[in-house]
Amino acid sequence: MNDFINTTDASVWAREFCIRWPSALSEVPGKEGVHSGPDFEATMIAWFANAIMCGVDSTANRISKLEQENAQLRSALENLTMELDSTFFAFASDTIDAWGKNNFDDVQEKLTFAIHVLESVKDDE
Repeated sequence: MNDFINTTDASVWAREFCIRWPSALSEVPGKEGVHSGPDFEATMIAWFANAIMCGVDSTANRISKLEQENAQLRSALENLTMELDSTFFAFASDTIDAWGKNNFDDVQEKLTFAIHVLESVKDDE
């Protein structure tokens, strides 16, 4: 029976565990002599329920952190896009000679950074 692999029902996992390893609980101090029955299965239900919920909570925490990081990255990308838009407007308004070489180098640096950010966002999606 492999139905337990596709479920988060602790009782299904406990039942399968008790079938496969009937003497496992007897090795726990204080539980010597308990090889099967409701005490063994109840203990295993509690254990599997706890393990399953730890996995669920861990996944939820990772998703939450990724969503927060995604929001921060999108905000940074939006700010960068707005800054680039204003830089392009200024660039289009003046010639490179009138604007100055230092500012042109700054624009090139920002464009290179923007391309890198956009490529990394594209790769993540």
